[in-house]
Amino acid sequence: MAEQMTVTLQLAEIADLDILLQLVQAFHGFEGVNLSARQRENALKTLLEDPKLGGIWLICCENQVIGYIALCMGYSIEFSGKDAFIDEFYIKPDFRGKGLGLTA
Repeated sequence: MAEQMTVTLQLAEIADLDILLQLVQAFHGFEGVNLSARQRENALKTLLEDPKLGGIWLICCENQVIGYIALCMGYSIEFSGKDAFIDEFYIKPDFRGKGLGLTA
């Protein structure tokens, strides 16, 4: 079914903060992450405003935002330099189980 749906990634900007706050709150609720609304907003703003820290991409399907993926930068002695890891990856419940996460 996923091959019938077009999935795109869009680099999030500070203008996307409201939609990101909703998505991140849903993800944190699902995972049991306890952050205040202020902590969550500050963490998102920091990442959105400083690309050296990483980035957040909105996952879009058929012209609607269905999730997000946050990539955070770090430093590794083992790899002799910069590394990155997926910090959070969320797809709205109605879009799960369709292979869209694999496509993203």
